[in-house]
Amino acid sequence: MQMCPNCDRVYDESEYSRCPYCHPYDEDDGRERTVIVYDRGEGCAKYVPESEAEKYNYKD
Repeated sequence: MQMCPNCDRVYDESEYSRCPYCHPYDEDDGRERTVIVYDRGEGCAKYVPESEAEKYNYKD
């Protein structure tokens, strides 16, 4: 077992080459990459597809 330095969650390094919580999908399987964004409306962070991340870029 290994603790991820980014999210502090524990995962089995023999099953995953990198943290499955920070990188939920392998980039080679054809799925769109996800990123973590902060949603001001909901007041929380969440995973969204990379193509939708643009709408969470806030300008004050």
